[in-house]
Amino acid sequence: MEEQTLTKPKRAWRRKDIHQVTPENDSLFRGPLSYRHFRIIGWALLVISQIGMILGAYSQLTNNNAASVASTVFTFFSALPAPLFLIAAFSQILVAKDGYRRLIIVYVAGAVGIFLLFVVVYFHYLLGYIGAFGVQGNDLELLIQLFSKNGYFCFNIFIDLILCAFLTLFINYRPTKHFQGKKIYIFRLFAIIPILYEVASILLKTFASNGMMLLPPIVYPLLTTKPPFAFFIFVIIAFFMKRREIFFIKKGKTYEDYARFTETNVNRSHFANFLIIMIVIASIIDIIARFHRHGGLQI
Repeated sequence: MEEQTLTKPKRAWRRKDIHQVTPENDSLFRGPLSYRHFRIIGWALLVISQIGMILGAYSQLTNNNAASVASTVFTFFSALPAPLFLIAAFSQILVAKDGYRRLIIVYVAGAVGIFLLFVVVYFHYLLGYIGAFGVQGNDLELLIQLFSKNGYFCFNIFIDLILCAFLTLFINYRPTKHFQGKKIYIFRLFAIIPILYEVASILLKTFASNGMMLLPPIVYPLLTTKPPFAFFIFVIIAFFMKRREIFFIKKGKTYEDYARFTETNVNRSHFANFLIIMIVIASIIDIIARFHRHGGLQI
C-alpha cells in the first residue's frame, strides 16, 4: 500500500496569535498591489482627470457634445488620485525601510522649497507687479480671499508628510544614545507636537473659512492640505501598529522578530484590512459632517 503524503493546509492566522507567524509559516496569499502600484495608478488617474478638464473647456468653447461626454467620464476620476497617493504615503512612512532620516530630509527639503518658491513669487513678482498699478498689499490679500473658496489656499503637501513622518518617528524609533530607560516616554510624548500642529492648522482654516480671521498669505504654504480625517486615520493606524509591536514583545519576542513579521503576507493583509475599514468609517463621518454643515447632501 502506497503511502500518501498529506499536505497540511495553511492556517488562517488570527490577530491573537500573530506572534507565532514567521516567514516560514506565512500565509500563501500576497496582495497584488504595493504602495508603488497605488502611486502609479494615482498618477495615471490624475493625468486622466486633467485631460477631462481640458476636454471640458474645449466642449464649452466649441459646443462639442462628444468632448462634453468624455469630459464628464474623465473628470469622474478626479477624486481618486488623492486617496491613492495618501495610501501610498501612509504605507511608505509606516514601513520606513530606508529609515526615517531619508524620508524626513526629502519631505523637509520639499516643504522648504515650496515655501521659498511661494515667497519669491508672491513678495517679489506678484506684489511688485500690482504695485506698479498702485494696488497695495492689503488689497491683494483681500482679493486672494475673495478668489479662494474658503478664505485661504493650501498646497504644500510636504507639510502633511512631515507631520506623519515625525509622528511615526516619535512613536516607533528607539534612540540608541539619548532617552534611554524610562526617559523613552519623554521621547514618545514628542508625538504630541505634530498632532498639535495639525489641530492648529485645522483651527486656522476653520476661522478663515468662517470669516472670523484673515490669514496672511505667508501662512498658506505652512497649512496642511489633507482633510482632517486623513491625518487622524494615520494617527490611529500608527498606534494600531505600535500596539501590535508591544503585543509581540510581551509574548517574549524581540524587535528583530517583529521586524521579520512586518514583512509577512499576514501582516500586509491585516494592515490593508484595517486601513480599508478606517477609510470607510472616516468617509462616512465626512459625508455626515458635510450633510449637516450644508443642511443637505451636496452632490
